[in-house]
Amino acid sequence: MSVVDGIVSGMDTTAVVRQLMAIERAPVNRLQAKQDAADRRIQAWTDIKRVVGTLRDSSLALARASTFSQSTATSSDSSVATVTAQPNVRAASASFKVLQLASAHSLMTSTSIGAANAPVGAGRVAAGLGLDQLGISGMAVDANAAARVADVSVAAASGNNVTVTVGDDSVTVDRSSTSVAIGGLTLQIDPGGLRDGAGKLQVVETDESTTATKLAASFTAVRANVLTLDSGAGDRRLVFTSPTTGEDNTLLLASTGLNSTMQDAFAGLDTVNEGRDALIEVGEGVTVRRPTNDLTDVFDGLSVHLVKADEQKTVDLFADVDQPKLSEQVANWIKSLNASLSLIDSKTAYDASAKTGGVLLGDSSARNIRSMVADSLRTNLSSGTFRTLADVGITTSRNGQIALDEAKLKAAILEDPAAVGALFARSGEATSAAVSFGAATEATKPGTYAVNITQSAARAETTGNILATLGGDETLQFTLGSKNLAVALTNGQTAASIVTTLNNAFRANNLALAADVDDDGALRVRSDSYGSNVVLKVESSRVGADASGLAGDTADTESEFTGEDVAGTIDGTEALGNGLNLTASSGDAKGLRLQVAAGSIGDLGTLTYAGGVGGSLLRSLGLTGGADALVASATQSLSSSKDDLAKRIADYETRLTSTEARIRRQFSTMENMLNNLKSQQARLASALETLPTSA
Repeated sequence: MSVVDGIVSGMDTTAVVRQLMAIERAPVNRLQAKQDAADRRIQAWTDIKRVVGTLRDSSLALARASTFSQSTATSSDSSVATVTAQPNVRAASASFKVLQLASAHSLMTSTSIGAANAPVGAGRVAAGLGLDQLGISGMAVDANAAARVADVSVAAASGNNVTVTVGDDSVTVDRSSTSVAIGGLTLQIDPGGLRDGAGKLQVVETDESTTATKLAASFTAVRANVLTLDSGAGDRRLVFTSPTTGEDNTLLLASTGLNSTMQDAFAGLDTVNEGRDALIEVGEGVTVRRPTNDLTDVFDGLSVHLVKADEQKTVDLFADVDQPKLSEQVANWIKSLNASLSLIDSKTAYDASAKTGGVLLGDSSARNIRSMVADSLRTNLSSGTFRTLADVGITTSRNGQIALDEAKLKAAILEDPAAVGALFARSGEATSAAVSFGAATEATKPGTYAVNITQSAARAETTGNILATLGGDETLQFTLGSKNLAVALTNGQTAASIVTTLNNAFRANNLALAADVDDDGALRVRSDSYGSNVVLKVESSRVGADASGLAGDTADTESEFTGEDVAGTIDGTEALGNGLNLTASSGDAKGLRLQVAAGSIGDLGTLTYAGGVGGSLLRSLGLTGGADALVASATQSLSSSKDDLAKRIADYETRLTSTEARIRRQFSTMENMLNNLKSQQARLASALETLPTSA
């Protein structure tokens, strides 16, 4: 029989066991208290990591030199013209009147084309863009002209001859020719003769099922649409519009083979809008003309967009450094700086009156982070308008917080924003014009570093033959990266004509290549970009002395041409080249990236790198042994300690469970023994009662 909980003894066994276990649990409570303390310290470090991260972001913004080149611009009348400032603009101003807006040339068929979904007939429609500036005043399209979009160019050849190119077709004629037949087109030349330049052409082929709507949608080189003038009378016209504004971007239209309705419509074309250049007056009788309403090269440092013409209104423009935005960024940086310092102080401080300390009181890592941040603010430049933070109104108060004199900062930015930028931002000054500062990292130490170039960067390049004329038709296949392009050359083309054909094809297909004739007179094609990651592949359908020679000595075989990276040393240590960029990979200069001009070789002097306050602070935060590393190390150590405490607590809990079970068994045994003794007492008493009474 199992008897517990004091039934026999009268004791509150459960309470006694609880009290005994409370004594046994004391070591566990101490371990849990340590675990709770570790949690509070981990949370403190998490808070520090958060504010340091915010400080890093704001410091990174100030470490960029571009931050201090921000400018702002205003227009006195934005309904006439708007303006934006280009970087590094200082106190720029301008005044002008808008006499005329640039407009796009637009032509409309003179008579109705009928229903929009009615067939137009089997034939050809050609639209030329910008041909007028080449001296081409009209054109006719043949019934067999190939449907295509093609670049049109006129380039000087020998003597008074010019080469006229339409896509893959080229012909050399006298500059004073009155007409030119090429590629299914007959071009009429104005009395002034052919002029060098470039334009565009599109030929659209129609069949019996082609509608006016489909015809309009087929044009990509120009814009075309069906316009309903009178829905009741069914008066619909085809309208063609130049995609770009300006006097030189006029349209020419021609058609053949269409049904009578369409031929009548194209027989006479009405001008909807004249192609005009923008015209502004910048002074009494002084005018400036541009083909678009966006003026980027008229007023130094200003980009102007013309909205409307108003000869009676003068527009005043003004631009300067964006002082409010720069002041706001510096103020935000100081705010995040103070938040970091305040948080660290609150976690490490001792309150003498309350006789309590912060959760990180006595923690050397927390004190080191605060010292790193404070030391970074003591940047002192050796030259410049502003050499210390105090010079721009930033000081440290007696309580360790950072104070800002906004008026002094504003005055400094307006006086010399570049000098303020030099105080905050990463920068570098080279003794050679061939070297420029690119970037730096947290590992880069301020200092002066020697630069020596052993190999100049080069583009992917192939050089061909010196040609008088091409000896036969030739197709060149170019591959650059993921892009492929086939260009057809025609028998008899001159080197100059081949260059024009290739460059037109490269531009039309957005292929970053350029063709020219080198100093020796040989054909050459090279990439726009530099470096070993630029690979140009060329294949030609024919070879020989009278071929282009751009693809090597074997026909229909691909040849590969690769660019080269710049190579050299920074601070005497071999650096990593990538195109025109050279980056230090070790030593004090590690992470310093320079841009070296193509063709530069040998000793290029030195570059002096200054981290600025922003760069110095980032270096302190992220460098090995810096704030990031200290936070990570402290957090990891505390987490490991927590894991160890959790394991020890789990072990204690297992033992306490066994101890409690043992105590309960002991009490149960005691109660059973007492119960047995009580039973024996009762039996003995009963036996004594039955004994005879003694005389």
